[in-house]
Amino acid sequence: MRVAQSMGTDAVDKLSPMFVGTIHSYCFQLLAGHVSEFGDYDVLDEHKMIGLLSREYNRYGLEAIADRRWEGIRIFNQHIDAIENELLPEDRLKETEIGKIYEAHTARLKQYHYLTYGQQISLAVRALEDPPVFEAVHEPLRYLFVDEYQDINPAQERLINLLGAEPVKVCVVGDDDQSIYQWRGSNVENILTFTRKYENAKSLPLVTNMRSRPQIVNAANEFVQSIGERLPKKMEFIRPGSDFELVSWMAETPQQEAEIIGDTILMLVKSGYRFQDIGLLFRSLKTSAGPFIETFTAYGIPFRIGGRRGLFLQSEAKVIGKILAWLNDKEWKQGQYSDFQNVTLDEILAELNQVFTIGRTNGDRARAILEKWLRRVITNQRISCVIFTGSLERLASTSGISKIQCLPPKWEPWQECPPSWLISKTSRVVHDCSIRRACPNSKRDRTGVPGITVGCTPSFSTMPWTNTRILKGTMNSN
Repeated sequence: MRVAQSMGTDAVDKLSPMFVGTIHSYCFQLLAGHVSEFGDYDVLDEHKMIGLLSREYNRYGLEAIADRRWEGIRIFNQHIDAIENELLPEDRLKETEIGKIYEAHTARLKQYHYLTYGQQISLAVRALEDPPVFEAVHEPLRYLFVDEYQDINPAQERLINLLGAEPVKVCVVGDDDQSIYQWRGSNVENILTFTRKYENAKSLPLVTNMRSRPQIVNAANEFVQSIGERLPKKMEFIRPGSDFELVSWMAETPQQEAEIIGDTILMLVKSGYRFQDIGLLFRSLKTSAGPFIETFTAYGIPFRIGGRRGLFLQSEAKVIGKILAWLNDKEWKQGQYSDFQNVTLDEILAELNQVFTIGRTNGDRARAILEKWLRRVITNQRISCVIFTGSLERLASTSGISKIQCLPPKWEPWQECPPSWLISKTSRVVHDCSIRRACPNSKRDRTGVPGITVGCTPSFSTMPWTNTRILKGTMNSN
């Protein structure tokens, strides 16, 4: 629509042959279209990958790299990313424990006709190094545009290098100050050295910040000076200033920080603001939001956890998670960096009462239902996803839990709704570990929700120091 408005409808027709998508989707299309072996392959998302590694745990011999099952899976998954993102040759890994496991893993993927995310790129690179495939893919190309270039990893850089060979013109957009994915293999050197790698490359800094007010822009400019090697640039603001744009302070501990913010929120509400006027942004809900959730609950501050990955930070879902741990005689761990803890029935009942205020009589009913569940588990009676969902609903109704405040897709914002919504959504997660299916529609308009929104920034580009350079050039023939 933007193209049609600025350049006319004729320009839209010229764009139709373009491929617009992620690097991974381009590589998947390349493999499916030009390498017959991959014509019927599918891609494992991160949850299916974990499921596969769990199922093949003994066959792969993952117990050789860690004592705990899930720790071994986590470590091996990290090695998979490194091998594929760095284009490490498999022959260098053959005599290592990881190499033997990786060889078994790739053989199993081939048997099942699956690709990992990293394999889409590494195998596309390998395919492009075959002259007939390269000629078929490269010949129609004339222009290559790459966004977020500062986060490109070695495999992706090799792909760009191949696709950008002459006569293709390459244009990349990125900001070296926002390179935050080194832990996933990205290399900021790609953007820092772009003008040396490409012949006749030009750099066009985009320094106008249209989002933030002057104090924020100036603070961001001062902060980025602490970064070591970087491209020279300075943001400029165009929005007018105001009295209060930025308040800088620090606390000794995360708990103290949450308490200061909680006190500030209560002060703002007393002065006339509404809870729904206030929002908190975190880089990661999983690692940072815990103290705030505890503090807001203690202070009686209403809040709603936003984002696609916030389901298990909800107190209702946490109780259900603890029930599952108790039924399977497992320890409970709330977060990646939390300590494992034993779960008791009395603790579960206390939390049910805290979250839902079920009272003593209904608490006795809940105890009876949970003990019946435990007997079924002890006698090896398998509880299916459907039975589990229905049993949770029965637990809710029998225990006097009639309503849960939530934000389901088919209800008005913050309307009270039956607990079956959260329960069925949670049981889906239990069933197939698909958080995406378990969360409310993240694109829904939540205007008017009476509570503080606690969520993650969708991407680092939403932060005030957004600052981009466009680099253009033609790949050297060598």
